[in-house]
Amino acid sequence: MFNNLPISLLRVLIIWCLIAGNEGNQTYDEEPDPEISINDAKYQASLRLVSLEKTNGYGHGHICAGTIISQRVILTAAHCVIDVNHTSPSDRKPEEFVIVVGSANLYDKANTLQYKVQNITKHKSFDWETYYNDITLLYLNDSIPWTWPTAEAVSLNSELVPEQTMCNVTGWFRDETCTPAELAADTVPFMSYETCLRRHENVTLSVICGDYVVPPGEEEGSCQGDAGGSMVCNGKLAGVIFRGDGMGKPNNPGIYTNVSFFYDWIVKANDTFYNKKNNKNSAKGLSVSTVQIFIFLCSVFGYNMF
Repeated sequence: MFNNLPISLLRVLIIWCLIAGNEGNQTYDEEPDPEISINDAKYQASLRLVSLEKTNGYGHGHICAGTIISQRVILTAAHCVIDVNHTSPSDRKPEEFVIVVGSANLYDKANTLQYKVQNITKHKSFDWETYYNDITLLYLNDSIPWTWPTAEAVSLNSELVPEQTMCNVTGWFRDETCTPAELAADTVPFMSYETCLRRHENVTLSVICGDYVVPPGEEEGSCQGDAGGSMVCNGKLAGVIFRGDGMGKPNNPGIYTNVSFFYDWIVKANDTFYNKKNNKNSAKGLSVSTVQIFIFLCSVFGYNMF
């Protein structure tokens, strides 16, 4: 049958048969598990309400994610520190929160560190209606030890990220029951401002976009991400999740607070906090020294104070 076929055509047929046979036997790996170890994102923090932790149990007070940017500072979204359970939104107080770092599982206390919040610095221009300027700094009551094996800071991005840079987005994303448990990650390509503007008419330079394509067979936009979660590009914190409603819909990119846009604000806020703290400590030291000098002078001149 093949005797009259040209040699070149015969070769093509043989190659085609081999390819078809291989495709018939080919197996495809399942989608990778989005859950990650805390070692993959040691900078991740869990922001919790003390009242919910006491009422519902450990881990059930989680309301937002945050990012460790220094030993005493957690960066998160501004709307995470707003109480919406009243007629009008109001700022929550520092004592209402507890920060947990060091574990990928919200309900596992192993290897965790817990801190009270000493001070909250919310961006004064945060807009509750649009979520713009959605950024807040939480100052802890104590320092995170860098010797701790499952907690470390991530550097802040201060420059523009090249378009299509692959970035890691992490947080305690919702599962099929809309209940977060394990820390998870997704990889998204960074989108330029111009491209994002074509898909979201009202974006400003204070936000950035990360594209997202729903894998075949997955439902779109059911239970979505963790506000305050991290977008890390090239090893630096580039974005903070503030609007997760569009992250699971085709051609609808996720929107993040642009860390580089607020870089100077972050630095200034940190300087202000630490300067106030140092001045307060200096004042305490001065008052003690004054009392000691007064007692010394009285003893020198023979006054009996007691």
